[in-house]
Amino acid sequence: MGEDVEKLKAEAEKYRSMKVKHAAAQKLFEAASLLHEKNEEAEALKLLLEAIMLAEEVKSQAMEDFFEEAAAKLDDMKQPKLAAENYIKTARIHTNRKDHKRAIALFLKAEEAYKKANLPANAAGCFRSVSEEYESLGEPVLAAQYIEKEADIRLQLKDTNGTIGDLNDARGLYAKIGRFDESARCLKRIGDLFAQTEDRKQAEEYYLLAAEDLQRAAEESTKVDDSSPAIGFLLSAASIYQKGGRFKEAAGCHLRLAESYVKSEDASEASENYRKAVIEHLLEEDLRTAKTIIDGIRDEKVRSTPAFKQSQSIVEIFEKGDEARMNSALKEINDFSWVRLSLAFGRFMK
Repeated sequence: MGEDVEKLKAEAEKYRSMKVKHAAAQKLFEAASLLHEKNEEAEALKLLLEAIMLAEEVKSQAMEDFFEEAAAKLDDMKQPKLAAENYIKTARIHTNRKDHKRAIALFLKAEEAYKKANLPANAAGCFRSVSEEYESLGEPVLAAQYIEKEADIRLQLKDTNGTIGDLNDARGLYAKIGRFDESARCLKRIGDLFAQTEDRKQAEEYYLLAAEDLQRAAEESTKVDDSSPAIGFLLSAASIYQKGGRFKEAAGCHLRLAESYVKSEDASEASENYRKAVIEHLLEEDLRTAKTIIDGIRDEKVRSTPAFKQSQSIVEIFEKGDEARMNSALKEINDFSWVRLSLAFGRFMK
């Protein structure tokens, strides 16, 4: 086998002297493969890297397979970083040829190799490249999903700014095609990151943007006569608005939910959401709107529920300024801060 290696090296030198670089590179590759089989890894790696350098000087599309083979060989030789770099070279060749599917497969091989090399930031970059390929193929959902994969790695690396940037990019792709539920999920994740850094102002801004997108998602769902997803979106939006102290917006979500439940003849859920909307307007010290909601409910099944009667009672308490009844009513409210409602009542009475 030693003689075979020397023969291949001699042939490579002959081709090099003739400036037939692609043939020289191939002979060096074959010699490196033989040495690898003999476990002579240092010399094998030296010849393989020399072959790659020669191949890079060749301006021929025929060398694209060479780089992929070299990458696989480097991976086999336990050189994952070098393997990844060569997978990427080959991927970019396919990108330039607009063979995006092949490029995707190679970028994913590079990501796996970088993972083996314990280079997560480089692996994240591969996911970004995959995303760009999917964008070129006109598949924005997959493009956004791979940006989120990139964001997940950056989050593990504690790269908060990078994670936020990635999630914003993914959100933009989802919003462009009307996938507002996914857009909202990205926005909420950004809000959570700002909350962890104690930047409450930015956190609230992104939470509110998430709530707005959830409402858009609910509207899109309603257009196709599918109320089930709309209900989930509105519940999530209302929860975000509540946490941000935006009770008027939360009330808007609960009113839409109530109307949806009236249509489906679910009086219990309808009355519960009317009740929440009433309390939310009272938290904003808006007695007039709260009373309008109560007076506007005509469905007898809804009006006969305990939740409706509680709502009606609280509105009357605010109208009459009945502090004793207010203290009693607060004990029955367990889904809103009784402190907030008590304070709102106090302010209203001044």
